[in-house]
Amino acid sequence: MQQIARKNKEKNFSVMEAALMMKIGTWRHPFIMVDRIVDLKFGSRPKIVSIKNVTANEPQFLGHFPDFPVMPGVMIAEGFGQTSEYMNLILEFSELYKNKTGEELKDRVAVRDAIQSEYGMALMEDLRKRTVGFLASQDLKYKEVVVPGDQIEFHSEIILSERGFNHFKVEAFVGKKLVCSGRISNWRNIADEKDPVIPDAAES
Repeated sequence: MQQIARKNKEKNFSVMEAALMMKIGTWRHPFIMVDRIVDLKFGSRPKIVSIKNVTANEPQFLGHFPDFPVMPGVMIAEGFGQTSEYMNLILEFSELYKNKTGEELKDRVAVRDAIQSEYGMALMEDLRKRTVGFLASQDLKYKEVVVPGDQIEFHSEIILSERGFNHFKVEAFVGKKLVCSGRISNWRNIADEKDPVIPDAAES
């Protein structure tokens, strides 16, 4: 029973949930393609995993297609882009948090706790306001259709960063079935920090 409880707890873990993501993400209805971030790994090639629950009342299914609703490929590409941008934000937040507090965020639990603190939220919101970017390119292969009722698991891994561009290896799964894979790139720029009013970490 204890082993089952541990597995269920692991399955339900979230680095960020919808309410928090609405505060720091730039996307709004009807283009929210990430419901939860469920895993994050640091290292030379950081990785992130997010979840998107596909529901029948989403607007794209009104015309794609009325008699056979299928998730448009462009929306899956957008899911990759949003997932990858959340990873960018988290990595930059972790570096900024370390520079300001001296505390290194080594795993997904530490990241979750830091972001959810008053101090961490102020840092993250300021970082997001100073960041601009866009999905620059994609090279994706679609292998299976995604339909209402499916849950998409987006995987993204940074494989190269250069001159403002980040390049990612991406995969999307429904259960164990690979539905899409390939590469995407995004461009982004962070404006200089302008000493935002942020509560002292010691007061949080």
